[in-house]
Amino acid sequence: FSLFLEGGGMAPLAAMIPPPPPAHLSMRAEIEWLAGSADNARGVALALSSSLFIGASFIIKKKGLLMSVEKGGSSASAGGFSYLRQPVWWLGMLTMIGGESANFIAYAYAPAILVTPLGAATIAASAVFARFFLGEDMHICGARRAPPERVCVSPSEPEGGGGSVARAPR
Repeated sequence: FSLFLEGGGMAPLAAMIPPPPPAHLSMRAEIEWLAGSADNARGVALALSSSLFIGASFIIKKKGLLMSVEKGGSSASAGGFSYLRQPVWWLGMLTMIGGESANFIAYAYAPAILVTPLGAATIAASAVFARFFLGEDMHICGARRAPPERVCVSPSEPEGGGGSVARAPR
């Protein structure tokens, strides 16, 4: 199997695969070898650490919101601002600012094509943190379990009167 090159020639695919790293490399040197350069390795490390910080910040801020409601404050969804008096919520906000700053700096060291996809690690991090720190029940795929199947009749029609019927997903 061959690939066309810009000069019009062809190169075998095996020639394009880099050789494995030498066995005697340190962990740092191996990461640099995998990333292609020391700058790329710094960018990848910053991007992954930013994902952990941002994922943790969601959980910390939610914990602050829950603490605010427990203390008798109105919830944020009801238009309340009592969570602004919660130090835990502010800690979450500072954690998010730190994570976003690390992500911004990562783009200075590594190309966007390397940094941007690593932002998806935020979703995995926040799902794991939510399981352990908030006790949220997660499915093996990370999605919340849906309620059991039931028949829903639209409120515009009396039950059995021809209203639209939908089944909740399992």
